[in-house]
Amino acid sequence: MDNGKAKIVDTKNNNEQVVVQFDAIGKHSVKLIAKDDYGKIAEITKDIDVVSFLRPVVSVTPLATTRGTPMAFSVVSNVPISHYEWDFGDGDMRTIQSDTIQHTYTHA
Repeated sequence: MDNGKAKIVDTKNNNEQVVVQFDAIGKHSVKLIAKDDYGKIAEITKDIDVVSFLRPVVSVTPLATTRGTPMAFSVVSNVPISHYEWDFGDGDMRTIQSDTIQHTYTHA
């Protein structure tokens, strides 16, 4: 991996799957080196294009409620966000600059 631009954040299945986080958009070269139990080594290099490193996390409070009770939605992000486009799935769509918004569902 490009030095200083990526880090391994998780591994699964005894390193059969590796999750990598890139700190910059653009082209990155990723190399896989595999070694078997008999000492044979194989490697492959692939170029990938990271187009965004935005990682927003949306939370809602309460998670469940009755119709007509307001719900608070909030966003935490790893980079600043200039505006938010909310689509609540019931015809209510809003664009705001705040990272929090309330919505009340009136129909099931």
